Amino acid sequence: MKFDNILEDIRGLGPFQIINVILLYGPLIILPCHFLLNNFIGVLPPHHCDISILNDGPFRNLTEQQRLTVNIPVQEDGSPKSCEMFAEPQFQLLANISNSSDLPTVQCGSGWVYDNSTFTSTMAMETFSNMKVMEKQNKHFTYLDLIKTPKMRCLAVKTGILWFGIALTYYGISLNVSGFGLNVYLTHFIYAAIEVPAKLVTHCLVNIVGRRRYQAGTVLLTGVCIAINMFVPTGLWYVRAAVAVLGKGLSEASFTTVYLYSNELYPTVLRQNGMGFSYFTSRLGVSLAPLILLLGDVWTPLPHIIFCSAAITCGLLPLLLPETLNKKLPETIDDIEKPRKVLLME
Repeated sequence: MKFDNILEDIRGLGPFQIINVILLYGPLIILPCHFLLNNFIGVLPPHHCDISILNDGPFRNLTEQQRLTVNIPVQEDGSPKSCEMFAEPQFQLLANISNSSDLPTVQCGSGWVYDNSTFTSTMAMETFSNMKVMEKQNKHFTYLDLIKTPKMRCLAVKTGILWFGIALTYYGISLNVSGFGLNVYLTHFIYAAIEVPAKLVTHCLVNIVGRRRYQAGTVLLTGVCIAINMFVPTGLWYVRAAVAVLGKGLSEASFTTVYLYSNELYPTVLRQNGMGFSYFTSRLGVSLAPLILLLGDVWTPLPHIIFCSAAITCGLLPLLLPETLNKKLPETIDDIEKPRKVLLME
């Protein structure tokens, strides 16, 4: 029997196949746009050396164009050169009494300034900015750098405790699927299902409420839910189940938030190290959660008291951390130790 005959016998071209083809057309139409995205994110806009550090002294009374004339050589078309600046300020160029082509130049020492009239940010601009940061630091960073300076050490301790408490509470709730009057499989399914709306709500509210307040609120409310269930009678299983599911959703929201919040708290040069340390402390919490549940054999409320105390304690920690919503992210350790005035992101 031929393949075409088999398809005909089983009605190969049916509604299912037609729907599949229609659904595949969407990604096929969007995919070429993705391939062409490099035309926007890979472009390198016009730029010149950053001379903002030369705003004082003899440059104070000069206009921006005059400072460029004195410090930046020009190309044949009259635009500033991208990666060169004069070794010394050339004030005689203001009177057009000298040719700038023969004057000594050096490479940019303080980064670049980009023309943002067309593109506010591109991959190339971010790459060059990161190169500037790494060259300025000019060192290899390790986990020890998390504790060498006072404010950096304080940040690492606070985030480490926060991750530990959130992970401990999250898994303490997730592993406790009995005692709610429901089938354990149904309880586990509901626990898993509540994570979807929790994540969606988090992605919306975290940009409205702010990272710090939302982080603190979700962890504290998780502790409140655990505390409520400690006093609800076992007979009111539907109330206990509803409160437990709400607590599970809040703990998921806090876990989702802490990933974003911690990444924004650590400086670029130590972000991977800081997140690695945070993951380590969270794994400690995960490891202890099932052991704490075993303490229920000693005294039934004891695991709930521990999880509730951990949630409320850790819920207060974000109040001691800075807000990162719409703030410029720290790039170096100096940005943590000597914070500059943060700027709103456009």
